[in-house]
Amino acid sequence: PHGNHMTMLKHTRKHLTTDILQVLDDDTSCDDLEFQLHGGQQMEEGYVEYDFHPGVPIEEFSCRDLEAGNVVYVHQSGTNLQLTLQVSDGTVPSPTATLRIFAIDPDILLRNNTGLSISQGEAARITTANLSVETNAVEQRVAILYVLTGPLRYGEVQKQGSMGGEWKKVESFHQQDLEQGRIQYFSTDPEHWPEDVVEKLRFDVQVGQKVLQNNTFLIRIKRATIKMRTMDPLQMKNKRHRNITSKELEAMLEDPNSAPVPFHYMIIQAPKKGNLELLGNRLTEGFGFTQDDLQRNHLSYSATIRNSQQAEDTFQFRVHAGEAHSPVYTYTISIGGDPDAPALTNVLLTVPEGGQAVISKDHLFVQSMNSMDYLYEVIEGPAHGRLAWAASHGWASREEITEFTNDDILHRRLLYQHDDSETLEDDIPFVAIRQGEGSTETDVEEVRGVFRVSIQPVNDHVPVQVVNKVFNVVRNGQHLLTTDDIAFTDKDSGFSDVQLVLARKDILFGSIVSVDDRSHQVYRFTQDDLRKRKILFVHSGADRGWIQLQVSDGLHQTTALLEVQASDPYIKIVNNTGLVIHQGSRGSIDSSVLSLETNMDIRSDEEIRFLITPPPQWGTVLRGEQPVMAFSQRDLLAGEISYHHNGSRHTRDELQFTVEAKEVVVEDTLAITVFLDTHPSPLLLVNHKEIHVFQGEAAGIKEEYLLVTHEEIPSQDIIYLVSRPPSSGFLAMLQHGQDSNEQPSLDPIQSFTQDDINNGRVLYLHSKLEEAQRDQFVVDITARGADRLEGVVVSLVVLPITIPLDVRNITVPGGGSAILSTGVLNIPNAYYTALGVEFRVLKPPRFGTLLNSERPEDDELHGFTWSEVEKQQIRYRQDTPRAQADSFTLLANSSEADRQSQPRTLFITI
Repeated sequence: PHGNHMTMLKHTRKHLTTDILQVLDDDTSCDDLEFQLHGGQQMEEGYVEYDFHPGVPIEEFSCRDLEAGNVVYVHQSGTNLQLTLQVSDGTVPSPTATLRIFAIDPDILLRNNTGLSISQGEAARITTANLSVETNAVEQRVAILYVLTGPLRYGEVQKQGSMGGEWKKVESFHQQDLEQGRIQYFSTDPEHWPEDVVEKLRFDVQVGQKVLQNNTFLIRIKRATIKMRTMDPLQMKNKRHRNITSKELEAMLEDPNSAPVPFHYMIIQAPKKGNLELLGNRLTEGFGFTQDDLQRNHLSYSATIRNSQQAEDTFQFRVHAGEAHSPVYTYTISIGGDPDAPALTNVLLTVPEGGQAVISKDHLFVQSMNSMDYLYEVIEGPAHGRLAWAASHGWASREEITEFTNDDILHRRLLYQHDDSETLEDDIPFVAIRQGEGSTETDVEEVRGVFRVSIQPVNDHVPVQVVNKVFNVVRNGQHLLTTDDIAFTDKDSGFSDVQLVLARKDILFGSIVSVDDRSHQVYRFTQDDLRKRKILFVHSGADRGWIQLQVSDGLHQTTALLEVQASDPYIKIVNNTGLVIHQGSRGSIDSSVLSLETNMDIRSDEEIRFLITPPPQWGTVLRGEQPVMAFSQRDLLAGEISYHHNGSRHTRDELQFTVEAKEVVVEDTLAITVFLDTHPSPLLLVNHKEIHVFQGEAAGIKEEYLLVTHEEIPSQDIIYLVSRPPSSGFLAMLQHGQDSNEQPSLDPIQSFTQDDINNGRVLYLHSKLEEAQRDQFVVDITARGADRLEGVVVSLVVLPITIPLDVRNITVPGGGSAILSTGVLNIPNAYYTALGVEFRVLKPPRFGTLLNSERPEDDELHGFTWSEVEKQQIRYRQDTPRAQADSFTLLANSSEADRQSQPRTLFITI
């Protein structure tokens, strides 16, 4: 959405977000969209990974992962990189898009370094207000690492575990830890000093591979004035519970002449192998006790572990009295051994892939000084094998084992059998319970653990061919043989190309030689040699043949045939997907858009040249930032070639080019589709008029009757779709044959373009002879990039073939006259009357005269117009005495429409 490039710091990680990648699909939700990476990603340059699975490259990810911020690009090397992506909804893939990545050197600036002031024995948070750096990262949350470079004298830097967990000593931390308040300095020095001291925390800051060295953070420590008069370790011996009294712990002020004060002991770190209790209530971090509690025997310690050997527990505390404080002290508790406590032996078992091994006393065993009677319950069976009983013939039984005893282990009856999968480890969670005494303290006698199995891989898979295609070479020429032409894989764990050896026999149509020494024929080579482009095929003889290869991984063998086809030198465009970009933006022209193959021995991509002929009309081809008319295959593969649209509202452009290499030339055109960023103006219905057609004849659908335009869309891209056809005829397209002597044809149609209308190719043919006076058809008008016009009704007026002329007889008094009005002479059709109809007198009256009142000088009319009839200018005058009747015959004529009426006779009663 913000262009096709992304800037990041070298050797860092950057999250790919919807601000960088955006997909639009009106009929598919984000849940069903998947991104795929294309174009041969170079691991040494960088790769994409999941944030929750770092170090494992991925080739696809979901739209939801992108939205959730789970997708990360990891930079390895280089400054100008690219990612080619495509999105699919499971059915239709999108056009490819290329994200250009610019990697810049990090700049590190120390922003805050205020230091800290604390009391001896205190712990204080270090936040970004005390210590922080800033970088030149652009819209990138970069990892900023602080590394301590020297030992600390008076305390330690600690980091808190997630979710408010335990504080642990660290030698390094990130700026994000400072932002989250998870870093503190803990003054652990128990010594008493005559004056305050300063801790110099020396550190380096690292971003990517850039290091800001020799920095110092000063921590001023206010000295302690309380110390311990007595601090003797507690000896539990064989007891589980004992009091801690003033005989073991007693504090005092540094000045012996000071007045007595009450001492409060604060727990800094509670014991881990037992509980510290005040009047039976457990004390944890932040709680405490007083010197008075010690004197009154209110404080006690209870051991919670049972070890057969002697153990040691500790807790840390600090003493306060008013404003005075002590250092942090560590108090030691010695816990005696319990002869009834169980001891666990749990040693890794090694098993060959697909094999089995006995679980012996040296691998798994629970016992105490007084008992070996333990039952093991399997909490969850192994995922890649099974536990089985050893049968007398040495093979495992089929019985599923969920529990076993020490006796089974001692008599070597218990086996682990691997399922032959390509796995390297397995584990079995268990609980061991003491048996036989009916003790009510069975929970104390439980021992829980996980028994682990290491699987030693075995070479038990045959190499499988994964690249199998025809090897093309120039006739009597040469060509590198690489893993692009033939390649194998092996499912065995730890497989590498170096282990795979290919051996061939003599070849009748050429030879395989070393690139470094063409005189030396090679009969054995590794897949690693193919991948490193060290093997060359030299053709001589027949144009077609097969090379038989024996492929071995050192144990297993397979046979493969490599088909060789020799021909004249050629270049083929094998991929030309076209380029799709947004208006005014830049799109990368790389191997995902345009790729070729050749049978020529081309060692450098610089040898293949692309020449632009002519340049695109609505944009510019760039190499980097410079306009070019030629570029190389190397430029294309490196992602340095792009098309920059000029921002116009034209939706199509094209790049015509030729490819040249070693005097071989091929021509092609790259189609460029432009998506307009803003909503375009709508289609404009300029002309929408009734169309007249004569009954049984054809009428052209002309642009003066039906015209739709758009300022940015050509007429050939404005399409009419017939949603309801006419009922009294049909629409047809006038098609002219290739031969000028061939008669044009009329083909019924359901769609046509404005260009067809403008060029007079669209006709309406009236086909029903009944007297229907009207017809219509309905169209939807569409053009890409503009809203469609729906339900446009095109009306047709069906005209009679002859001009309809109605006459009505009249009565005139002798010697009188009568006006020939529209009630006497009528043409009941507005189309004809609008054209200006003329009346011709075919047979004049015998006993009277036709006159024009506006031209009385004309003695007798032989013709007049419809307009004169409408204006009541035409009259009949009776002239002859004693005549009882008269008549005259008329014909209506339209020169413009080339139509006439039938002759009509008007009878006059005198």
